[in-house]
Amino acid sequence: PDISHLCPSCGAHFDYHESNYRPIYDYTLTEQAYKLLTQDKDNDLSEISSQLTQLGYSVQLDDEIIGFSSTTHAVPLIARKKDKILLFGVSETGDKDELIQLLGEKMDIENSTAVFLDRYGNKELVSLGQVYNIMVIDLTNPDWKNKIRQWLNENESENRNILLRSRS
Repeated sequence: PDISHLCPSCGAHFDYHESNYRPIYDYTLTEQAYKLLTQDKDNDLSEISSQLTQLGYSVQLDDEIIGFSSTTHAVPLIARKKDKILLFGVSETGDKDELIQLLGEKMDIENSTAVFLDRYGNKELVSLGQVYNIMVIDLTNPDWKNKIRQWLNENESENRNILLRSRS
């Protein structure tokens, strides 16, 4: 086809040879990308911190902890209760290497249990977490708050039963 252009400002007519084209990029966000961009990320950790505090844990956000290896680990959320330590890792990308890193931290820190918060929604991480004995919470799942609450309550019940067995 014969392509011609008209400048609305000056009225000039020209074709593609005389045109000065530049790329214009236009992207449409997927629903998941939009949710990731608009969610209040600090609110996730605040809500979990609140639940942990109600269960008697002391909570530190963006803290460091030293492991057996004398390595200092930066952890987004650490919860302590007596000699029990909960380590919470957070992933924006759903990368399995971040889960493996949390496994290393869990193994290096005495009496620790790990929870991996996946903001991306990588379904493969749940089964990998089971292999590593790390609870994976998919924060893209609308029911994640109930899932973490249930896990925390089960974890508390298990700790009480261990304490009762050790006393008898």
